Amino acid sequence: MKKVLFLLCLSFCSVVVHSQWVNLNPGLEGYTLNSVFFTNDVKGYIACDRGIVLKTIDGGVTWDSIPTEINYTIRSVYFANQDTGIIVGGDKDYLSHNGYIWISTDGGNTWSYTNQLLYSTVFNSVFFYDTQRGYVVGDYSTIMQTTDGGKNWKNVYDNYYGEFYSVFFTSPDVGYAVGGAGTILTTNNGGSDWNDMNSNTSNDLYSVYFPSPSIGYAVGSHGTILKNNHGAGSIEEKESAASSYSLYPNPADTKITIVDKKKMPGETDISICGVNGDILMRFRIKDLNKVELDVSTLLKGVYMIKIQTGSEIEVKKLVIG
Repeated sequence: MKKVLFLLCLSFCSVVVHSQWVNLNPGLEGYTLNSVFFTNDVKGYIACDRGIVLKTIDGGVTWDSIPTEINYTIRSVYFANQDTGIIVGGDKDYLSHNGYIWISTDGGNTWSYTNQLLYSTVFNSVFFYDTQRGYVVGDYSTIMQTTDGGKNWKNVYDNYYGEFYSVFFTSPDVGYAVGGAGTILTTNNGGSDWNDMNSNTSNDLYSVYFPSPSIGYAVGSHGTILKNNHGAGSIEEKESAASSYSLYPNPADTKITIVDKKKMPGETDISICGVNGDILMRFRIKDLNKVELDVSTLLKGVYMIKIQTGSEIEVKKLVIG
């Protein structure tokens, strides 16, 4: 009986140990560690600010700083195989955005420019579906693609949707990119064409991941967690909080209609903003539960509509085009 209890105790203790997280701080308390990627159980990499790349070959017990000539923030790291890795990032201020793509072909020991061009955007995330096909996303609606393992890149998206923060592909053809103001784009032809999907949220989305082709998750600001149960390039999710207003059509061309579901009288302030927060149009209505607004002067893209009644504020995403 004692032997059985002892074995049960060992089994329970084993479960507890494996459920814990252990701090493996490599002594860089003053740095920000932005992204982590492992090529197997023991070899991994961390992308940091100040151009630092950390590498471990013992499962994270020790970390070595890899010498680079990079002096900007590295925002994402991804390895297409054991040898070929890509790091992307850049820095931005009020005057400029500078982005870079660096490649390693020797397991992260050395890094070099993929080319000598300085991109006028900041790259936020990189993903490879296989050893040749990869994608990076960034500010100014940037989506770039490589088909030769990261040596050369081309832009595959030319609409303005603000910032993209994460990209993921479930097959050579089907992929997703998420970004500011609840933006979710999907492609069904390997990135040649991208279509806007209805996320039903205006919160920024920072990461997307699909554990299987039919199940995916996107997470973002204000506790947003979206789940996709449809697959095949289809995402349709609802916000956790009940909406007080309905907006249609969305996407729109020239006119939109906003309906107050609560049907409460009073003054309502409606602002249409760009993704950077600038107010482009403003309307004040009173004692109306339904209003039609002319948005024909807006260019194609993604906008945010802020609806305020008293102390209550709701923000919705509007797509024009």
